[in-house]
Amino acid sequence: MVHAIPRMASTLLVYCLLACTLSGALAAKKSPPPPRRPPPPQLLTKSPPPPSPPPPRPPPPKSSPPPSPPPPRPPPPKASPPPPRPPPKASPPPPRPPPPKTSPPPPKALSPSPPPPKASPPPLSSTPPPPQDYSGGSCTDAWATLNMTNMYRVWHQAKPLTWSSTLAASSQTYAVTLAAKSCGLVHSGGSGYGENLYAKYQYPKSSDMTCAPAVTSWYNEVSQYVFSTKPYTDNWISTKMVGHFTQLVWASTTSVGCGVAIGDYQTSYGLGSCRVVVCQYKPPGNYIGDSYFLANVLPKLA
Repeated sequence: MVHAIPRMASTLLVYCLLACTLSGALAAKKSPPPPRRPPPPQLLTKSPPPPSPPPPRPPPPKSSPPPSPPPPRPPPPKASPPPPRPPPKASPPPPRPPPPKTSPPPPKALSPSPPPPKASPPPLSSTPPPPQDYSGGSCTDAWATLNMTNMYRVWHQAKPLTWSSTLAASSQTYAVTLAAKSCGLVHSGGSGYGENLYAKYQYPKSSDMTCAPAVTSWYNEVSQYVFSTKPYTDNWISTKMVGHFTQLVWASTTSVGCGVAIGDYQTSYGLGSCRVVVCQYKPPGNYIGDSYFLANVLPKLA
């Protein structure tokens, strides 16, 4: 049986359908479409999980970096170089006790005055001189003493002397006598020979027994001798000492002998020593008279 729907009711129904359609359309515009679901994953055969990798080794400890070098220092200001050091000196010998200022040691002494001139020359002996063996005295340099004597004689045009052991023994005996008296220089006063004396005083003590230095000391009197003087007595005055030189070079003398001795001598420093040298000559020289000196003391050769 068909039920008839009234007209008004059908109209309302149409309106309702339109309204629902419009509202649905609006709603569809306002809300986005729901997301699509992903397709279900395909079922795979389960495989055992891969082994977990070993834990990473810890990195080796970092060595501490070397310390950075300090910044370079600025160069020091240039200074003048130090003066060179003197070479090391050897240690000096221990000082000697200072001498008192008031009394210095005595200098070398010669005889206080030349030997006195002889009255007249003795006659020359015809006997030959003794052999030259340098004996009789204690001079450690007898040969050098004679050689130096002859050198000075040749300078002044005189012949060389020979060594006399007899004169040397006599000189040695008298040297010992003088040394025992602190080497005071006093002539022996013997006749028949000429005589020269020499003394040297020393501190500390010395054992030197040479005689040649005495010969040089006697010859140095030549500086006071004037060969051209007239008369000769101008050379034989108290302010001059020339007698040792004139005896040394006296042309008519032919032989010589010397001796030496050492004695004690008290100095301001303490006990020292003295050395005395005695030389005796034959025939003697230094005879009085200008003619003798002009003939026997000749000037030095040029």
